[in-house]
Amino acid sequence: MIHEADVVRCSTADLAALGIDEAAARSAMRPEATLVLTNGAGAAHAKGPFGELVRAPREVVTLDPAGAGDAFTAAICAELARAGAYRPDDVELWDRVLRRGHAAALAQMQRR
Repeated sequence: MIHEADVVRCSTADLAALGIDEAAARSAMRPEATLVLTNGAGAAHAKGPFGELVRAPREVVTLDPAGAGDAFTAAICAELARAGAYRPDDVELWDRVLRRGHAAALAQMQRR
């Protein structure tokens, strides 16, 4: 039911496990939906009606990454909920979403 989602967040490892690539995931989504793709401790990509944003974490930590992806996703959801009226073309919102996601992932890794 990926076609029903406004936002889909997955990692490159998720796509590999499913045996699909980014293009296949994107083609299963509605054109106005946003795809957020992460790659471990690397940059996160968001693609949607606003265009494409790529944001790397401010610092890369080689600590235990367990739970970092969940923290990243939770921060995305929280920031979108906090924003109120969702506009899929709001590039500033998506920039903030990615930055908060990275910050939450880093905080999770530092807790372990």
